[in-house]
Amino acid sequence: MQRVLFVRHAQCEMNLHVTERIGGRTNHSLLTPLGEAQAAALGAHLRAELAHMGVQPHRVRVFSSTAVRAVDTARHVLAALQLDPSCLVQSERLLELEQGEWEGAVRRECYTPELTARFAADPWGLAWNFSAPGGESQRQVEARMLAYLAECVLPGLEPGDRAIVVSHGMAIKCLLRGILNSLPSMSRNISMGNTAITEVGFVPRKGGGSSGSSNGSTEATAAAAAAAGHGGVSPGPLGEGTWHVLRVNDLSRLSYDLRS
Repeated sequence: MQRVLFVRHAQCEMNLHVTERIGGRTNHSLLTPLGEAQAAALGAHLRAELAHMGVQPHRVRVFSSTAVRAVDTARHVLAALQLDPSCLVQSERLLELEQGEWEGAVRRECYTPELTARFAADPWGLAWNFSAPGGESQRQVEARMLAYLAECVLPGLEPGDRAIVVSHGMAIKCLLRGILNSLPSMSRNISMGNTAITEVGFVPRKGGGSSGSSNGSTEATAAAAAAAGHGGVSPGPLGEGTWHVLRVNDLSRLSYDLRS
């Protein structure tokens, strides 16, 4: 099984205002002091977890979006694993959903009750394809996240390796939607805390069947996204095997005083 750990970045300055204002990409938002502590705790946890699993640091590949908050979170992970900073692979394809002209705007004035009700009433149409002026839709984010996973993360990843991908809340949730083929409106209902770990495993079909997932984990084939008849993005290489969702929004190792 190829295993990938998606991590939401640590708390940044924009997160302090996200309930009132739309964050979007805000790529230059710095980590807060709490965010720095969260990222350090994440690194220490991953070092211990990987050691427990018998995964040596040289078998870990680390990716992040180009946003400052994601890069700085990833650097804490690299430091904890004693990996050179040059090992970090950055990509704009891992950035948060682009909110265009709505970035920084008052949330309730943009995402009105009427609009969110329309999302719920038309999940495969408006909810999946809606974009703010100059922004991206969930469908577009899902497509680029799945493509990056297939083209840049999975190739060359051996069963004993681990990939750690530091990205963003909605971007990770859009990726999960593509794997699970859930209703697009559900993406907004999944909680994703700062430094939460979401782990997925992929068993290529040519590998001779799928291995068991742990403790009731959800299994899904990414090919279902296209097969559902709702115009889903083509999963390409992601359809050539079985996906296992091993954990979602895992913050169990984070002490309550470090949660945000």
